[in-house]
Amino acid sequence: MPPQGSNELELITWNNGPIDPKANVCHNHSHAETQFIEWFRAQPVDWKKSVTEINMALNVSPCTFCCADLSNFAKGLPAGIKLKISWIEVYETAGKCQELSTTIESLTKLSNWEHNSPSPGPKSKSDSLMIKNK
Repeated sequence: MPPQGSNELELITWNNGPIDPKANVCHNHSHAETQFIEWFRAQPVDWKKSVTEINMALNVSPCTFCCADLSNFAKGLPAGIKLKISWIEVYETAGKCQELSTTIESLTKLSNWEHNSPSPGPKSKSDSLMIKNK
């Protein structure tokens, strides 16, 4: 939680594993966006109601699966939360799991997120997320 008296919380997430070449099905379970969504959903309802803005700064654009997940996540949020997302590079996979590569079609699912990318990203190699509360 934010320091006492602060209305901002910075959360840093990251991919927690590479694509498994032995997996029969491609998934985004290890992606930073999935880690964030699971964390946010686990927070107390009253806290979630106090959130006014979510600003996600990524090193790479969300994959096709994460775009769908972020769109569904946004639909379940309390009304009035401002959503922003940015990234430095477009996410592309080579070889296995090419269907995860970001496409123009997948980005249209982020219509409820404000985005202007590529744009300057976080200062570190980790993905950064800023959440503002009332």
